[in-house]
Amino acid sequence: MSRVATFAACFIVLAATGGALLLKEPIAEDSGPCLDTTPIAVANYLFAVDLYHEVAKSDGNLVFSPWSVSSALAMLYGGASGETAEQMANVLHFPKDAHETDRLFSSLRQKLKIRQQPGLMEFHNANSLWVQRDFGFHSDFTSRIPRYYGGVVNAVDFAGRPQDAARKINASIARQTRGKISELLSEDDIDDKVRLVLTNAVYMKANWKIPFPKSETAHRPFLCANGQLASVPMMSHSEVTLPYYGCDEFQAIELPYVNPRFVMRLILPNKKNGLKELEPLLVSADVLVSLEQMKEVKLDVQIPRFKIVHRVHLKKELCLLGMPVAFSDQADFSRTGAESPLKLDKVIHQAYVAVDEVGTEAAAATAATGRFLSYTWHPILRADHPFFFMIQDKQTKSVIFMGRIAQLSG
Repeated sequence: MSRVATFAACFIVLAATGGALLLKEPIAEDSGPCLDTTPIAVANYLFAVDLYHEVAKSDGNLVFSPWSVSSALAMLYGGASGETAEQMANVLHFPKDAHETDRLFSSLRQKLKIRQQPGLMEFHNANSLWVQRDFGFHSDFTSRIPRYYGGVVNAVDFAGRPQDAARKINASIARQTRGKISELLSEDDIDDKVRLVLTNAVYMKANWKIPFPKSETAHRPFLCANGQLASVPMMSHSEVTLPYYGCDEFQAIELPYVNPRFVMRLILPNKKNGLKELEPLLVSADVLVSLEQMKEVKLDVQIPRFKIVHRVHLKKELCLLGMPVAFSDQADFSRTGAESPLKLDKVIHQAYVAVDEVGTEAAAATAATGRFLSYTWHPILRADHPFFFMIQDKQTKSVIFMGRIAQLSG
């Protein structure tokens, strides 16, 4: 078998807050009795669809990890209150009860654990909480990370040595993603106002059940979205038996991995330039039912060998989806134990995928940054253009002078 898929994803929440207690040791995970995780799985799918439609509005290639984004935002959701929590629940399709969300994610994460087969099938999901070493947080917030998300609490010095903290987080993410994401945080992402970072990393490496023979790869034309023709190396299977569905609008195949729980589904519009037209239908009930009606047939398959890197700022998309308050001065993350205001500043997602005859390597990372607002905000008046003025006796309300400045000379 040949290696076919390596996925790595990471989500980071950079924030600032205050509180009462810094959790020093991880505690035993407690998700309670085995739960029906269908609601949270559906929620994650609906969010993935919503986010896809927003980021797909731009042209070009696209790849991202909805599981990673949902997981990290779920950890942050437990610290939100009021309208902030309400908007996050609506956008992410989470239960209104954050504790129920925690329990469902914990149970789903447990169900995603598989028997690791080094060199054949690996799947890892890692969460971490990074906090300012001398800055307390409510234990109700911090204890959720190890209990429900299997994460580890780490103390670092954002205030005194922000770049050192960033290097430690990057090193941890690099280990969790097997080096596929080594520089998630740049120098501009962490400063001395950061007080909290939540990270999620997902890594998957799998073999195709039926590998592509290298001898069948040949350069063939590929019609790009801009109308240009490109000659690309096309991987091929001849007379291979795979789950397949075809209709007037599209064809779909299912490429299985060694572990039958994991598959790649590929949907190809019948029109050469029909992807934009098809995308709104991809999440309809009819299409989803069609994909479940695939039948194994013998067919020829050709898939291009490719490598893409995609980077997108998600703040605009999340606001358009319906959670602008989290990014505003009205954000309420008081359940973290905040003594100072906390709001999200920016959300950045970057993904990489490469497909060849040997297989696929993919990595994705998301960073959501927030700033420590311990200072008092004040407006700025910069009189660098014409203005009106008056001099007034406040006691009698008499205006002594009144005028305007329309021009000045040096």
